[in-house]
Amino acid sequence: MDFRKAIAYFALVVSLVGLTLPAKAAVLVHVDTSVNVVSSRFLLSAFSMRTRFWPDGEPIRVFVLPDNHPYHVRFIKQQLGVFPYQMRGNWDRIAFSGAGTYPEVVKTMEEMLEKISTTPGAIGYYDLDTHFQAIGVPNVKMLRIKE
Repeated sequence: MDFRKAIAYFALVVSLVGLTLPAKAAVLVHVDTSVNVVSSRFLLSAFSMRTRFWPDGEPIRVFVLPDNHPYHVRFIKQQLGVFPYQMRGNWDRIAFSGAGTYPEVVKTMEEMLEKISTTPGAIGYYDLDTHFQAIGVPNVKMLRIKE
């Protein structure tokens, strides 16, 4: 196989793998949260810990997976449009300056669901491609995201 064919083959494989990467991201909130639809800007602001309250005045409690978790990386990049290191830097600045706190880190998708379902004002994300337990969980609803 010559070099050009190898490059073409590699590009084809990478493009096919890229087609399978986007996970169906579900942004989940506690059922008592007053909103059902948020803008992508609001979502970024909430997960960046800059917006600290829902429109009705209830505090937002953000839950995330660990920085190195593959789904966390995909969610931050695809849904929020930033790189994980940028989000981590933003959280560090807010926490170190005293202007806010870090989001609460959970270890698993199951723990994410539990925290969202038991914490008023909670927001988090969920991978619907590989985890279907979010459907029918009490006290949890899915947010719609408008561009």
